[in-house]
Amino acid sequence: MSENPICNKAAYLQLCEDVGDEEAADVLRAFLDDTQLKVSALSSDSQRAHIKTEAHSLKSSSATFGFLKLSELGRSLESGTETMTTGDVQKAIEIIQAVFDITERFARAELLSETAAA
Repeated sequence: MSENPICNKAAYLQLCEDVGDEEAADVLRAFLDDTQLKVSALSSDSQRAHIKTEAHSLKSSSATFGFLKLSELGRSLESGTETMTTGDVQKAIEIIQAVFDITERFARAELLSETAAA
């Protein structure tokens, strides 16, 4: 895994410019809530095709907000789902959960508080 930062704020700021601060904040809140549920559900999911689909979704949606590390982890899981051992898949999901937790705290403290202050 490369040393991508948790967030490239420029991506989120561009989204704010494109759709407006309030709309971007609403979409970010929905992403955080939805992603928490999906990542939590992945740990008990044994369907490789579903895991791959969710990893693809995580990769893409995370990149939209500039969450580079989370996007990279989603890409790695998506590309490795079919060849990874069950233990490796579970370890990847655990890492994704940990990085998501950090990302969520960052987003709520830094991005959403900045949007509210604007």
